[in-house]
Amino acid sequence: MCILRSLFCILVAATTVPVSFAQSVQESIHSWESSAEAVWSYDVFLDVVVRSQHEGQLKVIGEHRIRQRYLGDNWRVDLLKVHKMYHTGGEEQTNAAPDEIVAFAYADEQVRYYSSKGSFGELKTKGVDQISRAKILAPHLFESFKAIYFGESYASMLGYRAEVGKATHGDHGDIQLWLPRSGVVVPHFFWNYDFEVHLSPKNAFLPTLVRFGTKLHQNPDFICEFHNELAQYDGKVWAPSRVTRRTFGSIRGVDNAAGLPLEEITLTIDDSMSHFNIDIPHEVFELTFPPGTVVYDNASDENYVVTEGGKRDYAAFSVLARAKAQELSTNKSDPTERRSLVGILIANIIGVLLVCWFMYRRPAR
Repeated sequence: MCILRSLFCILVAATTVPVSFAQSVQESIHSWESSAEAVWSYDVFLDVVVRSQHEGQLKVIGEHRIRQRYLGDNWRVDLLKVHKMYHTGGEEQTNAAPDEIVAFAYADEQVRYYSSKGSFGELKTKGVDQISRAKILAPHLFESFKAIYFGESYASMLGYRAEVGKATHGDHGDIQLWLPRSGVVVPHFFWNYDFEVHLSPKNAFLPTLVRFGTKLHQNPDFICEFHNELAQYDGKVWAPSRVTRRTFGSIRGVDNAAGLPLEEITLTIDDSMSHFNIDIPHEVFELTFPPGTVVYDNASDENYVVTEGGKRDYAAFSVLARAKAQELSTNKSDPTERRSLVGILIANIIGVLLVCWFMYRRPAR
């Protein structure tokens, strides 16, 4: 009887173990790729909180409201509200006007930045926009589960590591992939990083964790990780509803003793205003500069002014530059300031005369 009961328990256990537990590394990556590709566009509103390490603690240094749009390889980020808080306690708050545009966009192999407040734009080629990345205030949502910043999917980037990878099963039913660098140099920035990925079979095999870094399981010099809370949208696709990205640097000693990240950024999706797999016009990502915009072109290292019809007027920028130089060289001090300067000069002269008179009148010893 005991033997039959034991066999029955084993049979029940075998039938309750998810089929995904038997998956190989390659099969797991393929399942992840299929679910990630199912999200082909989104228009999401995000509340962002940025924390930084200060005096052994993580402290809030920024709170933002942004809008991210994504379609295929194109993306756009609009800054809707920026509330910066510094360690010193000072605060600076910026609320964009309803008709004000402060945005970054990527389309046609170019990254564009535009601010309608200053009528200023930047045009950069793909791969040279790290400064622009810092200005967007938060990682892209797609970086947490779908592709790296430059657009290459995690699955295509990590698929070649399947033969050297390892799959284990976590306590909560997830599949934990260990994907070390294989020693094969491939044409992407992350070839030298080790990867650890936790996939959730109950959430369409999307990752709850993506961690990468150098010497990840030894003595890492750098670690970046995405922790994802997943949700189903419109009863169809799965995607992160909350993302936390943590970055650990190579700083040793007191700063890292508590295991604190150098930076932590949390993105929370506003479900009431966000949508997945919707059509978005390509013009949204082109971020066309209106007439009058002063543009810096990184590729040619030149400046120009946009005219009617979208043409580039380099001579107009030269005129603006000369006018600005003339303005800076002209003394713009007001009469009150000039009177103050004259008063100080007169007082100094009187002081010198008094000292000379005193020295002249002092009896000799």
